[in-house]
Amino acid sequence: MKPSMAPLPSWREGRTRDAILAFLEASHGIPVGNRTAIFDHDGTLRCEKPTLLLFDFMVHKVRTAAATRPDVADRADYQLILRGDPAEVARFGLRRCLAAVYELVAGMTPQEFTSAVRDFVHRRGSAHSRTDYRQLVYQPMLELIRVLRDAEFTVLINARYSVEFVRAISRDYYGVPPHCVVGTTVDYEYEYRDSGPALVRRSTIIGEIGRGATNVVNIQTQTGLQPILAAGNSTSDREILEYATASEGPSLALLIEHDDPEREYAYHEHFEARSGSESFVDLARHQGWTVVSMHRDWSTIFPPA
Repeated sequence: MKPSMAPLPSWREGRTRDAILAFLEASHGIPVGNRTAIFDHDGTLRCEKPTLLLFDFMVHKVRTAAATRPDVADRADYQLILRGDPAEVARFGLRRCLAAVYELVAGMTPQEFTSAVRDFVHRRGSAHSRTDYRQLVYQPMLELIRVLRDAEFTVLINARYSVEFVRAISRDYYGVPPHCVVGTTVDYEYEYRDSGPALVRRSTIIGEIGRGATNVVNIQTQTGLQPILAAGNSTSDREILEYATASEGPSLALLIEHDDPEREYAYHEHFEARSGSESFVDLARHQGWTVVSMHRDWSTIFPPA
């Protein structure tokens, strides 16, 4: 089946769906090795309200540790995380809070950390009205990823905050292999144990938390690929969208607009311009990017329960 004929059943007919299908048709003339798409994770592939999946995991790890370790319960940064307010964590510094949580999992092998993440997402309900974290993935984006794979695209995910966390669920949730997840990484140490050599986590975060141009740098340094399709939902994704559309030949930038308060949430990103604060959606339209309205373009948002 040609990509242009491939079904996108949760996408309503209209300009947005037509733009995607036209891009897929045009991509036939692009060498397979140059067919790369990248998706932001939170807010683009899955619901990020009321809290990020990673934030829920952070709270879980601190709460579990605090139950048996008085030193954890007494630390100010852990107390802040336990209050469960993402805005407060952001003001304190997400990097500092992440590093504090990573202290609790330092010494784990990659396999042990992956198991810890999978155990968390499989056994716990979400803070959303739905009870399963898998049900907070956007069904239309899963369909788009499948269509891109059928068209022989390499599909990447920009994890931004934690590569290892998203790698633990990427294949199961999105059909994307772990090596195709890019973003902020943690340092490792090679050591010898009684069972043999092992790679173990440290609490040190390498580089900057993925925002803006850092996201583009991460794509290059971690994959060596330039995307020709990029999808995002926030001002932090601006440079990725710009980078994709700067490629030669056909390209597509998708901005997910959260404008459906009944089925999901309604909120809008703004950025500071010379004329003052402006809507990121307006900027997207001025840039010629395709704005994906959840309300208008998606007949279904979440997978069936």
